[in-house]
Amino acid sequence: MTTLIQDIRYGLRQLGRSPGVAVVAVVTLALGIGANTAIFTLANSAFFRPLPFPNADRLAFLWQDNSRTGEAEGAVSYPNYADWRAQSRAFEDMAFISFGKNFLTGSGGSTTLNGPSGPEQVPAALVSTNFFALLDVKPLLGRGFLPDDSTEGHTNVLAISYGLWQERFGGDPQIVGRRVKIWGGNENVIIGVLPSGFTLPNKTQIWKPRAVNAFLQTKARQYPNLAVIGRRKLGVTWQQAQAEMSTVAARLASAYPGVDGGVGIRVVPLRQQLSERVGQGIVILWGAILGVLLIACLNTASLLLGRAAGRNKEIALRLSLGASWRRLARQLLTESLSLALAGTLLGIGLAVAVVNLVSKLNPDIARLNGTVVDIRVLV
Repeated sequence: MTTLIQDIRYGLRQLGRSPGVAVVAVVTLALGIGANTAIFTLANSAFFRPLPFPNADRLAFLWQDNSRTGEAEGAVSYPNYADWRAQSRAFEDMAFISFGKNFLTGSGGSTTLNGPSGPEQVPAALVSTNFFALLDVKPLLGRGFLPDDSTEGHTNVLAISYGLWQERFGGDPQIVGRRVKIWGGNENVIIGVLPSGFTLPNKTQIWKPRAVNAFLQTKARQYPNLAVIGRRKLGVTWQQAQAEMSTVAARLASAYPGVDGGVGIRVVPLRQQLSERVGQGIVILWGAILGVLLIACLNTASLLLGRAAGRNKEIALRLSLGASWRRLARQLLTESLSLALAGTLLGIGLAVAVVNLVSKLNPDIARLNGTVVDIRVLV
């Protein structure tokens, strides 16, 4: 232990004699380590890390694939959603979000909430009453939506996120039953608080059941404005689910040729849906960043070799005084590890900054749990 401490002290003194080399080496390593840790973290989130939903591997988005307009992932009308849900045997259930696909581009709905701190724009979503049940998300406080909450005159209830409960209502344990005004001053009752971390879709803070009236049920087939989520049954593959929904689409096209003619159904697993918007960019950036790491290693090696070449006299003198090659190698390794440790610590800070910045710029990353640097990836 004493020898190791001596090696560290001597190594630091040696590095202090050539601060320029030390600083360049540390910064070069930090750039390589930090950039790669950040990108590997984002790639891990996009492709490998479990999604923050129970049974996420059985969840999928279902879109209208319209050959007439060329839109492969179009919004769905309520009558089509109802027919899909009734005719499907591959899915346990389906739910909907009532503003189409906007949330996937980071521009979902919002509402003005008149709370304790005054009016504020808050991300909000109109959903089907089985939305939370489909995702197997149970409220932390209160209850979820009931089937009757979608009938006209009974939709004045809402659920709020854990973050909104803490920030706007101070974590009030008596929040359930409180009346608040949203959507043009309409009074609604808070019936539940969702668990921390649940914000689907698009960092939503308020969920409200959409009223299902006679017009929506019977005459709105030509007005698509829903995003549909389904939960696949156990034992059913995605290929089987897609085949069944294609059959359903053909049946609807025959029944309603004016609206559903040329319209198929596209089944997109949740992992694929959430990662496809970021996956390709991450892979391309991943390759570029690996090049940065290689360059960083080569530059650092060149710096250290150049520095070692200038220490020939010192090494020769230490050998003449009885130092062994093993002792010298350990000393040089200690100096290199000191640089590596400093570069790693600086690189961790850089990785955290990059991941946080990318997550803020791209909401899809945040939905994939990419906001925390993965220690396993760093190692």
